[in-house]
Amino acid sequence: MVCGCPTYYTYNPSTGMCELTVLDDAVYANDLLVPPNFAVSANYQSGGTVIFPLITSSQYPLTAVNTSIPSYLDHLGVAINPSNTLLSGDYWISAGSPTRGRMNMIGVGMRTSLSYQGYLAAVDVKYGEVYSLGISSIWGFNVYIDGTLAVSYNPSVSVQAYAYYQIIPLQLTLGVHTFLIESISGDLQAGSTDSWGGFVFELYKDVTPQILSSITTEVQLSSYVAKQTINGIGQNISTAILRYSPMDTGEFGNYSCTQGHLNACVDGKIVCQYESSVAPIPCCFRLTNCQTGEHFFTQTDLSSYLSNFITIEEVSGSFAITVDGACTVSIPVTVSGYYSTCAAASAVYYRLIACPGNIPDLYTTSDLSAYMNKTIKIRGYGHCWTVFAGTSGNKLTNVEVTSSFDTCQTCN
Repeated sequence: MVCGCPTYYTYNPSTGMCELTVLDDAVYANDLLVPPNFAVSANYQSGGTVIFPLITSSQYPLTAVNTSIPSYLDHLGVAINPSNTLLSGDYWISAGSPTRGRMNMIGVGMRTSLSYQGYLAAVDVKYGEVYSLGISSIWGFNVYIDGTLAVSYNPSVSVQAYAYYQIIPLQLTLGVHTFLIESISGDLQAGSTDSWGGFVFELYKDVTPQILSSITTEVQLSSYVAKQTINGIGQNISTAILRYSPMDTGEFGNYSCTQGHLNACVDGKIVCQYESSVAPIPCCFRLTNCQTGEHFFTQTDLSSYLSNFITIEEVSGSFAITVDGACTVSIPVTVSGYYSTCAAASAVYYRLIACPGNIPDLYTTSDLSAYMNKTIKIRGYGHCWTVFAGTSGNKLTNVEVTSSFDTCQTCN
């Protein structure tokens, strides 16, 4: 009999165990760093901002190709090019020193040779909402959506990633979607192994590319931003207050699990998933003495006796059984008899054996305690009977003692 499982566990009758799918935080192998004082440079977003046409999961992944302006090929080799003219002006493009492009939104950085770093974000898409991804990087980046590589900008292509801010409209289904954004440190093209990497990421909600292209101030954009790194617009990067966004930081390849397997798409977090099994919580049975009302608890399985009253070897008396809560103290018991009523369980049984002669034994609950192991004569019977302890389950006879003797021989 199963009386429960630990909190959050569910009993599985096929295994007889309490089971739970556990999601633990994955372990990240390296520390992520706030970027250092990047040099103010007009090269950041010197090309401006480009907006691409809508992409869907059927086009994943988009892979950057060697062109003068950022361009991609989808998984079938179909070209995906910007669908608009370049956005310019102080807001969307660098205008000298200090830079005022979106690259001033640099979030996190790393200086490990050719390593990827990034963070995870999650959005809950409602009906009718349109999302657009905005991204730029010092060297290159990968964007995973729900664990699938969606956009890859390898820094080995000729166009440097930081020269352009890219806006990519997305078609998302209803429900929670996760975005894992990685940016590489180290210039693969130049073969550098000691170069800081950093990137900016924004996710725009419920706004069309047409509306985005008309925005010229941070106030206008703020109402459409669902997720972003830091906000350093209009500030010198070397003096901007760099802060983390509320998103989790980390790089997918550097996460590991002490047990289970990685799952990057659970409530917007990278987690380790595994199945945990524990034994069910044993039932706690309350045994109440029929005569005194006193009780104690046991975890001995008495489920097959719940409709009966029992006697046990450890304690004298008869007991009613009920299922109780958790046992604070449990006393093991051994059932010696079970009965349909408390009175039957409380009765003392005697066995009367005739002497001499082949006469069937008699069983009674009449009080013969004074005659145990002695010989008696009883009204209505012409034989002598020796009294022994008896058991239930036999036909009972009421008896009345008329005389008693020490032995069967003296009775006869």
